[in-house]
Amino acid sequence: MTLEADNNNNNACNNSKSPERRVENLISSVEETVRRQFQRRLAGHARQMLFTAQDFIAQYCVEDERGFYTEAVKRRMVRVNDAMRPWVKLLGKITTHKRFSELASMIVEGQVEGAVVYARVNMDNSDMYIGETENFGRRVTEHFIATCKHSHECSHRCKGCKEHVKYLKHRSARPSAWITVPTTVSQTHARNTMLSARNGS
Repeated sequence: MTLEADNNNNNACNNSKSPERRVENLISSVEETVRRQFQRRLAGHARQMLFTAQDFIAQYCVEDERGFYTEAVKRRMVRVNDAMRPWVKLLGKITTHKRFSELASMIVEGQVEGAVVYARVNMDNSDMYIGETENFGRRVTEHFIATCKHSHECSHRCKGCKEHVKYLKHRSARPSAWITVPTTVSQTHARNTMLSARNGS
């Protein structure tokens, strides 16, 4: 066989495969487009669920006329906060939100009992607070109430508690926008992460 004939055979072979490659590329492109579209819609739904929960908190988890939060309000706050946890985890897996993405693989699912390291995050910015507690539900309400007491909108605002400076920093987001999630991280790792958060990383 001559060199020219050999080249002709190779060209014919490549031409015969070219339509198949084009079809495969087209299918891959369609699959990627569908995946991205589905992911955007899923992320949008997750955000809407969080916004709905936060609107509920802002309207129904409020102080009474004396400036107190009833036990019913506290229980309601914990339930809504727990309901937001799966959506935070989902957004962390499919979006680029800095803190949600960092926490997605570490968020505890189901009931939380005993000592746990937790994180407070929000959708508005990348601010994060990390702590540890023996009673997660109680700590959720303590954080929420303290954040409310230090907000500009509070009618019975804190006049200077021992954590006053810390909670003033939580004004970067509305009280109802903060979400407290339990994590699987160790206390040592949590302290290191907290230092990184304070340094703005």
